[in-house]
Amino acid sequence: MYLKSKPTNILTFDFETLDKYLRKTSKANPMGGLGAGWIYKNKDNFKVLGVSLKEDNGEPYYLDLTQEKNIGILKSKVSQCKILIAHNASYELGILWRLGIDWDDKVVLDTETIARIYMSEEKEYSLGYLAKKYLPKTRKVKDTLGKAAFDKGLCRWKTYDEKKCSK
Repeated sequence: MYLKSKPTNILTFDFETLDKYLRKTSKANPMGGLGAGWIYKNKDNFKVLGVSLKEDNGEPYYLDLTQEKNIGILKSKVSQCKILIAHNASYELGILWRLGIDWDDKVVLDTETIARIYMSEEKEYSLGYLAKKYLPKTRKVKDTLGKAAFDKGLCRWKTYDEKKCSK
């Protein structure tokens, strides 16, 4: 699992964030529409909740980054790898920067950019859309993410319901 100290060649990652800057502007959210929140210093409008990781061909796992010790684990994993893979890498790398994690000496592969180049006919390039279309037997695990969102108080319902929290 993720506590191994074996060096990793490839680290695939995807952050889960609460980023009010990306949402549309509204009376309730005047900060919306400003772009990636990691660039702003206001911690109330941007929070890193966790990260999904996959080392080489290992099993994927999730680190809760609201626990400070896990940021150290992530930093160690990034420092040990040679290649970073992310979808929309500019956003993901910005979060690494915001967390104080250096990635200067890494080869970075952005799967969104690769998709835009090699699959220019697609109507959308989100990770969810491409995974659903090209990997029909797998999906972004909405039940797990929904449960995590509920546990962190990010859903407005009093009891956990996968259908409500994963919309």
